[in-house]
Amino acid sequence: MNPQERIESDVKEALRSGEKEKLSTLRLFLSEIKNECIRSREEVDEKTFLRLGRKGIKQRKDSAEQYREGSRAELAEAEEQEAEYLLAYLPARPAKPSSGLLSRDLLRPKDYRGRVQ
Repeated sequence: MNPQERIESDVKEALRSGEKEKLSTLRLFLSEIKNECIRSREEVDEKTFLRLGRKGIKQRKDSAEQYREGSRAELAEAEEQEAEYLLAYLPARPAKPSSGLLSRDLLRPKDYRGRVQ
C-alpha cells in the first residue's frame, strides 16, 4: 500500500470514529498531494511525498511557535497535534551521533599501532 492509499484509508477510519481534527488534517494533506499530482501531471513519488510531509510539519510547527508567542497555547497544541498526525506518515529518521568524535577519529591518520597521531 502506497502512502497516499494509506492516508485515504485513514481518512475513512477517522470519519467513522469521529476524529474531526485528524480527519481535517489528513484531508488537507491529501489535497496537497493531489494538487502536486495535478501540478506535475504525474503520480507523486516517494521523494515528493516526503517533501510535502516535511513541509506540512514545518508549517504547523512554525504556526505553533507563533501561537505560543501570542499566548494562544490551545491553538499551539492543536497545531502540534496536527504535526504529530503527519509525522506518522514519514519514515523515522536515523539518530545522529551526538558528537562528531567518531567520524573525526576515523579520518585522523594513525601510526602503525592504530593510535591516532
